[in-house]
Amino acid sequence: MMPTHLWTILCEKAPVNRDTGNVSLIEVVEDVVVEVDKAQDLTAPLASPILLPVSWALVSTFERVNWAQAEKTGAKFLIITPSGNKIGEGSIEIDLSQHIRVHHIVSFNGFLIVEPGANYFQIEVENSAGTFVDVGRLPLNVVFKK
Repeated sequence: MMPTHLWTILCEKAPVNRDTGNVSLIEVVEDVVVEVDKAQDLTAPLASPILLPVSWALVSTFERVNWAQAEKTGAKFLIITPSGNKIGEGSIEIDLSQHIRVHHIVSFNGFLIVEPGANYFQIEVENSAGTFVDVGRLPLNVVFKK
């Protein structure tokens, strides 16, 4: 079996309450506006990507399929541009041996801007055959502005 992906949210901060294990999502990020050169076509990819200095947290929650059965597997997230190119990737371990549900917080201090439009964080979970299966996609809308 493979854990259920409940949700993924991008935000600026995601503190976890030590007593309850609950996570707070602070300043949810859905869009990012990037100021570009006046010569830049607002609908075209950049000639040279920009590393946007941000401090973001990608928060995902997973749950056991069978609450009575412990699970442990791998997962990864991919960052996909509107034209379908992969510009980033990370991996995590989903350990549901002690808890029914688990939150994973992946922090990063920069985001590569390549082109405007819907960039996606694609979440994939490893199944029992060792294959990664797409279980969710979170859009981040990038808007160019002069």
